[in-house]
Amino acid sequence: MNHGVPVVSGTLLAALAVGVLSAGPATAARGGLVVDGTVHHDPVGCLEVSGGARTLKVENHTDEPVTVYYGRGCRGDITATLTSREVRTVVGTSIQVP
Repeated sequence: MNHGVPVVSGTLLAALAVGVLSAGPATAARGGLVVDGTVHHDPVGCLEVSGGARTLKVENHTDEPVTVYYGRGCRGDITATLTSREVRTVVGTSIQVP
């Protein structure tokens, strides 16, 4: 007899628990990202570079690849992707770190 209490199957509850437990918070890349001599420790997300699109010396000393964008907000054309431990001179305005 159902007294107005919703019944949820054990399979559905198990699936929900797996989904909740596997969805962890975003973590920063480990290491440092150096942009024109400025060190960003354990960066995460989109880093804006002041002064608009220009030539940048980027040193990726993190454990993740980073993507350099010509536009602000990590939008527009991708001008470079630097692998972990790569150092390169690139043109850009913002850098995305996963």
